[in-house]
Amino acid sequence: MIEALCSGGFAAKEKSDVFMKPSAHRSNRAQHRPSKQGVPPRAEVQHVLGLLQAQDADQARSASRVLRNKYPDSPIALDVYGLVARKIGDFEGAKAAFQKAIERDPKFLPSFVNMANTLGEVGDHMEACAWFRKAIAIKGETAQLLVGYSKALDAAGQVDEAQKMIERALDLEPGNLQAVASLGHFATYSGDREKAAERYVKVLERDPRNANVHRNLTNVKRYKAGDPHIAQMQALLQDPGLSPTDRVHLAFGLGKALDDCGAHDLAFKSFEEGNRGYFEQKPYDPTHERKLGVLLRSSFASPVQPLTIKESSELRSVFIVAPPRSGTSMLEQILTCSDQVDAGGELGFMVQSAFEARAQVRPPDLAMFRNIRQGYLRRLSEIDHGKPIVVDKQSANNLWVGHILCAMPEAKIIHLRRDPRAVGWSIYRRIFDSPQMSWAYDLPTLGRYLKDYEDLMQFWKRRFPNRILTVNYEELTENPQAILQPLVSAIGLDWSDNFLSFHSAGRTVRTASALQVRKPIYKGSSEQWRSYEPHLGPMVTELDLPWD
Repeated sequence: MIEALCSGGFAAKEKSDVFMKPSAHRSNRAQHRPSKQGVPPRAEVQHVLGLLQAQDADQARSASRVLRNKYPDSPIALDVYGLVARKIGDFEGAKAAFQKAIERDPKFLPSFVNMANTLGEVGDHMEACAWFRKAIAIKGETAQLLVGYSKALDAAGQVDEAQKMIERALDLEPGNLQAVASLGHFATYSGDREKAAERYVKVLERDPRNANVHRNLTNVKRYKAGDPHIAQMQALLQDPGLSPTDRVHLAFGLGKALDDCGAHDLAFKSFEEGNRGYFEQKPYDPTHERKLGVLLRSSFASPVQPLTIKESSELRSVFIVAPPRSGTSMLEQILTCSDQVDAGGELGFMVQSAFEARAQVRPPDLAMFRNIRQGYLRRLSEIDHGKPIVVDKQSANNLWVGHILCAMPEAKIIHLRRDPRAVGWSIYRRIFDSPQMSWAYDLPTLGRYLKDYEDLMQFWKRRFPNRILTVNYEELTENPQAILQPLVSAIGLDWSDNFLSFHSAGRTVRTASALQVRKPIYKGSSEQWRSYEPHLGPMVTELDLPWD
């Protein structure tokens, strides 16, 4: 997804309001219930937040634990502890801390907002929306809260509602830069490069150091050598006061601009700097995912009894399973040319339903499949737009293919395969709005991830022969009708030539492919990586090509 403005400033602003003006509700509570240590001094809180901002995770975690233990009844101390936990990837610890802060003070606004943002980071966007509504019920509508709520709605696929929240935010605060930048995102989703660029430029006129908006501007512009925006980004990168996060955003933006100019070696140097900076902030630990992969393989090593479905659901999903940048947005757009198919996007419903059923820690059985089915279809019904088929292109569903086929035997799974060198390069040159994708920012790690992804998909195909439809991206671009006609039939749809003109449908697309899917299918898109082939050896080595 194209990122909205970073929400860190939002949380910090709301937090400073709490420090400056404690609520009357909280003051009254203090009179009726004694506190063990009271409110932590501002300097102690700022010390922890300073460590966090400086990317010193270990020290921040230690200091936040000291703060929490010293002031156990303080919602501020609990909230800060939760912020640090979220930053280091302990999302359950973060949610528990925010919940405790709210129990201490049911009107402590920062923890409502931070809970919502944490839920968004783990992909539970519908629940994130619910927490933003709770925050608005406490504070009333403010531009900042409406921008945050809009981001959650956007991530949940409710783009029209998200845009309405931005319009309301601008009614309240016409100059709110986050809201103006969000209008740029919405213009990008609809393929309007000029309007998007106009919005981003408007933000940069007032906030020329906004690195995230600089990068978003590069995504909608075409550059030629000598473009003044290139020099502007280069100059800003020389600023020693630039934060590590801003440096990452600018490096990716500059890389894209230089790539447009054909300066491939300079572009790669910039992309490499951005990836290195991101990976240093959020290194990838494959331990959990590999343990889960071992559990899933062992659980399905022998035949597993699937559910027997007596009555089919009114809704069913078509799962497009592939790593990011494999063409999933294009294939989703093609399928939604049928009036029977709705674009669900990158839904987190399967992951959430599997975890609710504890599929990550125990072998599957019929009760588990039943719970997964009920959980997934319940969530799917919440975004029902009146069409019987919903496309779910969440890339993490590769882990849950066995559970999908056993819990929802009426579902269809499409494995979309593309040259992994093209996929890897397309991933490496972008920032993704997911803290769980840090594997994408280091070439050897990226190569190993893509190889593991493919190996797991081949395992599922051996375990469930003839249940997984395979589409080759390069073949699709070479001869689309020959590939699409049998695919459409296998899904249970009638053929129409509309499937070949998907690019003119004008639908909203929220991913990094928002602009690409406005173009017809074209040959050669998987060859762009070759301009960077001399630099991609560490990734290609780990891919261990050729694949069958």
